[in-house]
Amino acid sequence: MGPLERKLLTVSAAAAVALERLLRPATKPGPDPVKSVLVLEYYIQLGTCVHMTPLFEAIKRERPETTVTVATWGIGASVLRNSPYVDHLLETPDALKDFRGALTSLKKQLKARSLKPECCLTGAFDQRTKIGIFAALACNGWRGGLTLLPALYQRPLTYDKNISLIANNMRLAHLIGISGEAPEPKVFYSSEDAAVARELVDSARSGSRPVLVVISRNSGGLPTAWHEERWAETIRYAHRVLGYSVLYVGSAAEAPALAALRRKPTISEPHWPGRPA
Repeated sequence: MGPLERKLLTVSAAAAVALERLLRPATKPGPDPVKSVLVLEYYIQLGTCVHMTPLFEAIKRERPETTVTVATWGIGASVLRNSPYVDHLLETPDALKDFRGALTSLKKQLKARSLKPECCLTGAFDQRTKIGIFAALACNGWRGGLTLLPALYQRPLTYDKNISLIANNMRLAHLIGISGEAPEPKVFYSSEDAAVARELVDSARSGSRPVLVVISRNSGGLPTAWHEERWAETIRYAHRVLGYSVLYVGSAAEAPALAALRRKPTISEPHWPGRPA
């Protein structure tokens, strides 16, 4: 998008917000504490979803009477499914790929549960203009959070590169008067999840050896990511020196990468007990 298009979009967004103040008074932030908040999570990766969890805990710990609703899809829903800090988890299609379907689904679910959020918030990975427009159409309350189009929000934030991702997301809590420090990220699981995990670990036991679970090998696509050679050396050391049996855990999509890792010369010996699960 060029400078002229960006300027026209900004002017249009500002005009829309001004019109909202006349036609939708609820879009004007009030002085009273927010009782119901909607958070959008649509640009999702496992790490970004986990790094949003401190926000929900901070809100519920400081103001337990506030209703926290999250709209998301895919792995975003999986991460939050058992969270005690999310009152309503609304699964929709991906708003970035199926805008109309996601909007219809979200509005239908909000109505079915009699939810009327007073504000809609977007975090560090949902700054796209498309998400801001989605927020405006889905929620009658005011919009706040990190965004690339501040003119569309009543309480916009700009990403601060000098602080962490979690700290940036926690600024959303400050918009609704939550002042607490960020808790550690947490993901909760069900008793059924725990039973499956125990079964997998038991299946990998070899005699009296303890089991080391490799949850993610990572893709090596980021500057801070580990590449296969480093994973191979770490696993070899864990098995030969520390005496662990190794269990690889990943999704079906990660199976080829895990198989390639297992074929590495340093860990593909016949006695090697590690296997994908």
